[in-house]
Amino acid sequence: MVPVARPPGPRLCLPGPRARRAGPVRSAGDLQRRPGPWRRPTAATQVQGVIAEYERAKIAERNRRGRLYRSRAGEVVSWKAPYGYRRLARDAAGPARLEIFEPEAAVVRRIFEDYVNGGLSIRRIVRGLNTDQVPTPAGKAEWWHSTVCRVLRNEAYVGRLYFNQTETVPRAGPGSRRATRQRRRPREEWITIPCPAIIDEAMFDAAQRVGRDNSKWSPRRLPEDVEAWLLRRLVRCGACDVAVGCQRIVSPQGKVHRYYWCPNHASTRLGERGRCPERNIRADALDDFVFEHVRSALLRPDVLLAGQSALTAVAPAPDDDLLQAELTRMERKVEANRAERRRLADLYQSGLLELPEVQRRARDIDARHQSLTDQRDALVAQRRELATDNRLRQRVGDFAARATAGIDKLNFAQRQQLMRLVVDHVRVTGWQVEIQLRIPLDDPGGGGGGRRPPDDGSHTPGRRTRGSLRRAGSDP
Repeated sequence: MVPVARPPGPRLCLPGPRARRAGPVRSAGDLQRRPGPWRRPTAATQVQGVIAEYERAKIAERNRRGRLYRSRAGEVVSWKAPYGYRRLARDAAGPARLEIFEPEAAVVRRIFEDYVNGGLSIRRIVRGLNTDQVPTPAGKAEWWHSTVCRVLRNEAYVGRLYFNQTETVPRAGPGSRRATRQRRRPREEWITIPCPAIIDEAMFDAAQRVGRDNSKWSPRRLPEDVEAWLLRRLVRCGACDVAVGCQRIVSPQGKVHRYYWCPNHASTRLGERGRCPERNIRADALDDFVFEHVRSALLRPDVLLAGQSALTAVAPAPDDDLLQAELTRMERKVEANRAERRRLADLYQSGLLELPEVQRRARDIDARHQSLTDQRDALVAQRRELATDNRLRQRVGDFAARATAGIDKLNFAQRQQLMRLVVDHVRVTGWQVEIQLRIPLDDPGGGGGGRRPPDDGSHTPGRRTRGSLRRAGSDP
């Protein structure tokens, strides 16, 4: 039996015709306190209450199973559509679905464009929407910070609408106004419902990355001498693989020492691994060391593509003209195979071949067709990869030329911005420093701008630069 939603309490007594003539309807609790024959239907009333609760739970469970079934079939079961969409009810054309509502979809594209490529903060986007008097998703006149944040995190705009994200659980602790609360389910239990996309995946991923960077590089709670930490939030401990912090130590003589230090040095972070064995890192020495290596890499674009050049030396890239000739020859073979299949069908229709012989030949033709198709697809992929490599080399050279034009004239803030742009992280293990570089590239059309280009492959693969750091004053 399905458990009841709550223990049966006082229930409304539904009296018969005689009792209805006798007086007004009373609750079961009042009947228990009254003397005489009014106490006799109490047990029946409680049974009616239990049955009513059981029916209520059964109806709710059937409704839940029906919604799950329809959502797994791709139907939009929620009546409330995300901002930018309209819900179409189930009809002869298909199940309930979403369609793009263009006036609101234009606002969604504007928000993502301003946030990713325009370099605007969420608060500036909110002020712009309020200035232009754009209606909110609720139809009100004033946008709020949380509303824009929900738009930027909603995956429905890339074609993925989710159902079954939360579940109802009892609320723990006394004094709660509600007996239940909503808890988020594991992501594996979410049901994905396809819907039309308003933006592409690259734009959505770039928006999430910008949000993470805003939290990572937030100017709040900065150290007092912020201009002394060029690699803040970029350095990682090689032994613990955690981000290091910034520590400022003043000696009794008044001399200031600045270090990057692993948080596992603190006693509150000790566990089974024990205290971090790495020493504190002198901030000024590490900043100068990393910046000089990055500067040298930017002055030599061939270093940025050293990994790719090594792969090319192992497997030399074919010539584009040879690939095109081979692809043309493969296309002719595929077309000849299709003509052979048509001739085989004509022979069978003319009665010149029996069915077993036709089936045997058809299997051989299909096997050759599959082999030729696989070879053609491999050639197409190889040619596409060659074109990508050629464009990558050209764009890396252009980036290096722009970056080195004024690298020696940068102030501290500009240097720090450059480090955050081209350095993924700096891992320090003992005296060894490993610099993981990433080179963001503009679109091939030259449309640059913005904070960081989308991560759609338009950057060089991670390039590691190793070096040995010789620091002056290497006291812990």
